[in-house]
Amino acid sequence: MKSNPLLEWIKKSRLPSISVLLRHAHRGPPRKRGDYYSIPLTPEGRTMAYEFGRQLRRDKLVRSFYSPVPRCKETAECIRKGAISSGGSAVLMGERDFLGTQFITNPKDMLKMIEELGVSNFARRWLSSELDVEIIDDPYEVASKIINGLITSMQEKNDTQDKIDIHITHDWNMLPVRDIFLNVKHEEMGWPGYLDGIILARDDCKITLRWRDITKTTDLHALR
Repeated sequence: MKSNPLLEWIKKSRLPSISVLLRHAHRGPPRKRGDYYSIPLTPEGRTMAYEFGRQLRRDKLVRSFYSPVPRCKETAECIRKGAISSGGSAVLMGERDFLGTQFITNPKDMLKMIEELGVSNFARRWLSSELDVEIIDDPYEVASKIINGLITSMQEKNDTQDKIDIHITHDWNMLPVRDIFLNVKHEEMGWPGYLDGIILARDDCKITLRWRDITKTTDLHALR
């Protein structure tokens, strides 16, 4: 497994608990046109998720939340197995709707527009709030729901044990969080890769978001 900047940061972090928004591991192509829901991980994807889990810190409980899309649960299961294999503690916390793709209100029209515009141009028009919400929800609303979902999950079954909360999701969920809150433009910095992630840390009424070496601290109330 090649070096993962996210994993390296997690290893070095001195924060007691952190939350990670993580894209699922490598998947295959759609089995039929437009069927992105049922695509499973490839053998490469299962291996990379297992190795990701195996390299996580053993002094923290790894809790995995995931999108209702099956490959995200598959990623979570592989990460859990990897973490346990290296002597760590890991549990599956279940599906969370905010990690799914319900904000894509008309997948058929979205796919048609992507074919016409190209995926990068479509994404920019969406992130600039230029698209009809009958096709895809407003990106600011999507990003805020995701961040608030991460914060809520951090409070579930809260105890004194240090944790790494991993929220396994999709590239389209990561795009608005990176673009809006971290000013990371996919045209300049690239598309979210497999097992690429955004870190969230909370300190009282402030949250800090990090993608690679880019960070931003925001008042929590600004996201409500």
